[in-house]
Amino acid sequence: MAKKPVKKKSNSPFRWAGGKFYARKLILNSIPEHTSYYEPFAGGASIFFAKEEVNNNCLNDKDPELINCYIQIRDNVEGIIELLDGVPAEKELHRYYKNEYQPSNDAERAFRYFYLNRISYSGIMNLKNCYWGYGEKYS
Repeated sequence: MAKKPVKKKSNSPFRWAGGKFYARKLILNSIPEHTSYYEPFAGGASIFFAKEEVNNNCLNDKDPELINCYIQIRDNVEGIIELLDGVPAEKELHRYYKNEYQPSNDAERAFRYFYLNRISYSGIMNLKNCYWGYGEKYS
């Protein structure tokens, strides 16, 4: 599967506790010119999404659900959008997707991860500590 570089700078699709969103400018000004980018602890990958395009990009993280979500966003974005379309941010649905929902494929796993990330307090993704925290302004 050929990997395509990101064509334009953007914000991370995730909320991430401890992310680098607000430090982006400072960090980006410290990165020398390069043709390959390796992120060993991707998390929300704020720097990756904010930096200039390069030929080779590698995002890594200990969380296999996060990596699956990035792969699905890269390779199956329309499928993820279709799964997310029309699903409201509601406390009962949050509880359902956190505790009961059993994804049957990688796209459904990515949907669950993305949904919970966007409506959980501070985007915290440890399922034991993934609490309802939706707000219209931030989610």
